[in-house]
Amino acid sequence: MHGVIIIKQVEYTKKIVKLAGVKNTSDSPNHPSLMNSKLSVDDADGGDCIDRGTYLSLLMSAMYLAKRARPDILTPVCILSSRAQEPTTNDMKCLMRVFEYLKGTTDLGLVVKPDSLLLHYWVDASYNLHSDSRGHTGIVATIGKYNAPIYVRSQKQKIHTRSSTEAELVAADEAVLHLMWIILIFDALGYPQTPVTVFQDNKSTMRVCQTGQSRSGKLKHMVVRYNFLFGKQEENIIKFEYVKTSNMMADLMSKPVNKNVFRKMVARLLNLSKL
Repeated sequence: MHGVIIIKQVEYTKKIVKLAGVKNTSDSPNHPSLMNSKLSVDDADGGDCIDRGTYLSLLMSAMYLAKRARPDILTPVCILSSRAQEPTTNDMKCLMRVFEYLKGTTDLGLVVKPDSLLLHYWVDASYNLHSDSRGHTGIVATIGKYNAPIYVRSQKQKIHTRSSTEAELVAADEAVLHLMWIILIFDALGYPQTPVTVFQDNKSTMRVCQTGQSRSGKLKHMVVRYNFLFGKQEENIIKFEYVKTSNMMADLMSKPVNKNVFRKMVARLLNLSKL
């Protein structure tokens, strides 16, 4: 198809699905118990420890695919990787759900067809998502506003936050740090990008970043982060733009979503409408 690049790993997908040995298919990689806190080894519902080597081998094969051609499975894979030290049968059950989804969608891939050469960063975060009360960051970078991503990140946050505003602020700080490197690459290639639009769905976080001030005074411990983001706006390197959560491409990277939302977001993330 003229003007479209399709990135798939069909044969690799079939290979790892076969290794996983799944027989069923699923319309979502998110198992209902994915976000359950780790069960004790005495729990008969699935807390028994399993062979870590087998778990890691399957997990990393899925991670390899997620990072290259299938970002639609990245969030559950990253969540399960945070439990890789002592995986349980419940974790393996959730991992098998990912492979069941892959079994039914082996032909999916990224459809790259930019409507411009301008960078856009989509940043989202989920507050208090994990059992230890940490949040989760989701980042999607696209060339053109709506396009398959050139970069995705789904990552458990490394610090505890005390509100959704703080969680979003941490995510935005991490996204812009990465963005600075991408801007340098584009500059070297002769495609200057500033200011880059950074999409946010949290108005409170945007207000703090755009003013460099916290009205409530409850974000003093975050002052370096929001002043960094405020400074990058003052330097005309980035600009924040509000987008509804229903249109936030990074929403899929920040948490497991139900299958109806998942189906809609995957079509947008992989840019399937451009086929």
